[in-house]
Amino acid sequence: MKLGPEVFCMAFACGLVLQPAPAQNSTKKIRQPLSEMAAKAGTAVPWRTDVATALAEAKQAGKPVFWYVPSVSRSPMDRKPEVDRYMMGGPFSWPSTIELLKEHFVPVKQIAGKDELSQQLELARNKFIEPGYVVLDGDGKALLKVDQLTTFQPEWFEAPLRRIVKQPTEKFLCSQFFSAAWAAYRRGDYQGAKKACDGQFVLAEQGAELAEGRWLRGVIEFRLGRRANAVKLWSELAKALPDHAMGWKAALERSCGPRITARFGTDSALTSSRLPLRRPRWKP
Repeated sequence: MKLGPEVFCMAFACGLVLQPAPAQNSTKKIRQPLSEMAAKAGTAVPWRTDVATALAEAKQAGKPVFWYVPSVSRSPMDRKPEVDRYMMGGPFSWPSTIELLKEHFVPVKQIAGKDELSQQLELARNKFIEPGYVVLDGDGKALLKVDQLTTFQPEWFEAPLRRIVKQPTEKFLCSQFFSAAWAAYRRGDYQGAKKACDGQFVLAEQGAELAEGRWLRGVIEFRLGRRANAVKLWSELAKALPDHAMGWKAALERSCGPRITARFGTDSALTSSRLPLRRPRWKP
C-alpha cells in the first residue's frame, strides 16, 4: 500500500517536558499532566473496556471487533503514555475514522495480557510491537492484525478497515467544504490553503465543518511559521467546542507544545520524534 505524504496532526511524545529540567536520573520520564479537555482526545470513539464483552456484542450485531492494543503484557516500551496519546490524538480523533469505527465496528481498547485469546493471537512481548490493532469476527477469529504503527494518514489508516466492512475507500477523508484548502495544503501551498480556508470559513455553520475548519486554520498558521497564532486558534477552538472531538484534539495539540504539532503533513516528522520509525506489519 502506498503511503501518502500527509499524516494526522497528533501529539506524539507530547507528555515529555519541553523545558530544561533539574538534574535527575536519565531514565526517568517527567511528564506534564494533560488538561481535562486534552485527556478526552480519542474518546469520541465509543470504546468498550474488555474484549469478551465486545465479542459478544459483535456477534449479536453482526459487526467485527476493532481491538486497539495500546500495549502488551510485560512490554519493554518505556513510553506507553506517549504512544497511546499518539494514537488517541491522531487517528482516533479524526472525524471519518471516528464515524467508521462507530458505525461499522465494535471498538474496544484493552492491553493484551496472558489470557488465551491474546496468546492465540500472539499479542505478546517481542511478537507484537505497540501500538497496533486486531480486527476479529464475533467468534474471535482474526481478520486483520497490524502492529508497529508509526505513520498515519486518514486514507491509509482507514483503507484496510473499509475493505473489511465493504465501505468505499476515499482518496482523502475530509469535509468537502474545505476540500480546496486541503488540496492546496497537501501541495505545500500554505498561503493558498489559508486563502481557501478563510474564504470557506466565513460561510461555515456551527458543527463538524466549522470544527474542522478551525483546526485546519491552526495547522496552516503553524506551517507558515506563526506558532503563536496556531496555538491561539486551537485555544479558541477548544473553548468554543468543549464537548466536540475536535475541541479535545485542539486542546491536546495546544498542550503538547508547538514543536510537536508543527510536524503535521510530512512523513519526515516521524524521524525527528522519539518513536521508532518502522513500516507497519500487516497480517491478514
